[in-house]
Amino acid sequence: MNKPLNIVFFPHSANYGLAGTNRLQNIIYHLKLNHPDIEIANIALEDESKLLSKEQAELYVPKYKELYYGPSVKQFVKHIPQTFSYLRKFKVAGRKNVIYFYGEVDIKNFFFVLWAKSLGYKVVIDIVEDLDTYTQYKSFKNRIKYKSAVFFRQRLNLFADGFTAVSRHLEQKIKGLFKKTPVFFLPVTINKYLLNAIDPNAENQGATTIFYSGSFNEKDGLVFLLKALQGVKAKGKAFRFLLSGKGSDKEMENFWTKVKQYDLEQEINYLGFLTRANYIQILTTEADILCMTRINSAYANAGFPFKLGEFLVTGKPVIASKIADVESYLTFESAWLVEPENADDICKAILEIMDNPHMAKKVGENGRKAALKYFDHANYADALERFIETV
Repeated sequence: MNKPLNIVFFPHSANYGLAGTNRLQNIIYHLKLNHPDIEIANIALEDESKLLSKEQAELYVPKYKELYYGPSVKQFVKHIPQTFSYLRKFKVAGRKNVIYFYGEVDIKNFFFVLWAKSLGYKVVIDIVEDLDTYTQYKSFKNRIKYKSAVFFRQRLNLFADGFTAVSRHLEQKIKGLFKKTPVFFLPVTINKYLLNAIDPNAENQGATTIFYSGSFNEKDGLVFLLKALQGVKAKGKAFRFLLSGKGSDKEMENFWTKVKQYDLEQEINYLGFLTRANYIQILTTEADILCMTRINSAYANAGFPFKLGEFLVTGKPVIASKIADVESYLTFESAWLVEPENADDICKAILEIMDNPHMAKKVGENGRKAALKYFDHANYADALERFIETV
């Protein structure tokens, strides 16, 4: 009989954050739901304190610790022995101890997996992006991080006992690199239990609300969405454009420059970084059209946008670029699929949704069915738990 599991999630916070946090929360939710005997802990590695209250910091995983590797050299050095200390603290005798490592092994965290292996942990690494396609660096620090991650990516067999991968591209790439290490395909997932309060028949009154969420960097194609909205406005259509997420200072400056250039100041409502509860509220009660407009880059095509699954499960019309695995899951009957980097295509999709509410409702309903078919985490939960047990 297998030993009971103790899983420590690292280095991403399962209590606070964006797509990575939601991915971990879906895994943890089903572990708790189906296997309450499994022990769960979370060590989050942050560049600075989020200044969360105790209630916020322990919202999802009470056995939780944040460690800070920046912004000073002193802080970086300090967090190295701290990681070892908490690995020992969170290890449970008599259990199979596993690290679920989300993201990349790089210069700031590689010693963590070395500590973990020396203490007897098994390590599962979740691969969510293709480092070989990353070409734009926000800073020297960012460049060092990615270059070191590329170095370690070629040597993950020294650390990993198993992998999970978010896209078929990444699954095949990791299988090719590490033929002897098992790989589990885990696409973006939704938690229908947390989203089941959604009423796809609810209708907003007033101007159509168009929603975008995510980063403000080039890969997400926000500039093409803004250009499309200029075209919608030129047709005399009333709308408001809600945005959540965050970008670097330079990215936000570029964003506001484009807003002014396209004369969209009156329509824009930038919400900043939303809590999970507020984000769900926007999706379920305010947004009418949900947009995922990534560009046709190697980087965008290698992964898969987490938000798309949750957009679809709302039952509302979704506009999605034809990138990555999108067309493996969706057709024109379940979403408005547009050519990436094509503002005219996006504009036409928005106008069609506005002008055809019955069609929009039908496509939205089909999109919800597709989300539940392909992205419901319950479809993967038992197999993932068995995979972790046997690595």
